[in-house]
Amino acid sequence: MILERLEALGIRLLTPDAKTHYLFARDQFFALVERRGDGAVNVGSTGLWTGAGMAFLVWREDRAFFAAKGSETPAEPGQVEELRRFSGDLQRALARG
Repeated sequence: MILERLEALGIRLLTPDAKTHYLFARDQFFALVERRGDGAVNVGSTGLWTGAGMAFLVWREDRAFFAAKGSETPAEPGQVEELRRFSGDLQRALARG
């Protein structure tokens, strides 16, 4: 049921056999999701896949950046909005368990 909802939203589960953390992705965005012992999940960090690896959204004053190991790139407003939409879609799909 959950996997069908995720698929309908274009969200892929990249780590189906994970014990403690899942990795989900849609387009160029990803999310780390904690799987707790009671079966509940907690959507954690989200970000953008880059040539430098996983880049997490960070804010400096009122400017958004994607920060990866050794690099930082300004985030475009459309990227921030799409990342928020992805995160919201993922949270809603997982909450309806």
